Amino acid sequence: MDKLRAIKFFCRAVEAKSFTSAAHALDVPPSVLSKMISALETELRFTLFNRSTRRLSLTEAGTCYYDYCRQLLLDMEETESVARQGTVQPAGTLRIGFHPAFRASLFRRIGEFLAENRSVNIEAVLTNSPATLLDEGLDVVLRIGGIPDSGFEVVTVPVIIVVRDGIGMSDSALAGVGIAQIYDVVSHHHIVDGSLEPILTDWSYARQPVYAVIPSRRNVPAKVRAFVQFARSLVTA
Repeated sequence: MDKLRAIKFFCRAVEAKSFTSAAHALDVPPSVLSKMISALETELRFTLFNRSTRRLSLTEAGTCYYDYCRQLLLDMEETESVARQGTVQPAGTLRIGFHPAFRASLFRRIGEFLAENRSVNIEAVLTNSPATLLDEGLDVVLRIGGIPDSGFEVVTVPVIIVVRDGIGMSDSALAGVGIAQIYDVVSHHHIVDGSLEPILTDWSYARQPVYAVIPSRRNVPAKVRAFVQFARSLVTA
């Protein structure tokens, strides 16, 4: 058995939460992936996945093994980069999560990041939960709001529409629904092109912090460091 290949298959299955989806991403038949992981379990002498539930989930031992395997693959990726180029260069698949408020600004400028980091490719999902770093196998999450859970906001003015995703409010304002309080990162380009007009400029609501959340500060991959630096420009632009 090619153990390194088996580890790569295992990590992809964890991140895809499905043997079928992982096999599709790896361009192999699902039966090949399943047999490879079964062979890995046999060699390890412990079970990696709970197969009794409809949704693929890790055993306790599998969760621990995944954490080490994921770091192993990241370290190998960077080691190969150093060997090829003499320095650590951003490379590989960067899995990012982002608050919906970053959707427009991120994808409007993501070409800049990819042009500067040609060995990186991106998989992106909408999320504002740090838990997805482990649940979805993400490398970094662009989060708006404090890390601890916060209480409900108290609204003391008449409200005719409530939007929870951080971007739908701008769409409503653009459609003429009324006055809206919108994240700067969402409204900036609309204000620049004149489609939205700022009012009450002497008043502002308390700013919410923006975080780039990563699994660990230890051995942060070059591709993640590069993306975090790029993300700063999305907030300050």
